Amino acid sequence: MLPASAPVDDDLELDALARKYMMGGGNIRNAVLRAAFLAADANERIGNYHLRQAAQLEYEGMGKLAVQRD
Repeated sequence: MLPASAPVDDDLELDALARKYMMGGGNIRNAVLRAAFLAADANERIGNYHLRQAAQLEYEGMGKLAVQRD
């Protein structure tokens, strides 16, 4: 869902995000778009922090809870 022209960090942990947040394509699209806005608002490249924050917000919008496992 991230276009090649999107300004992203080099160390994205997409596999870890996919394991933690199980969601369909539309929700993934929403989360990626939200992450892009969060990064743009902070004048930063899209990074793991933005993607995690956006995925968590999308999960909450879906009525789901994701907990951090150590």
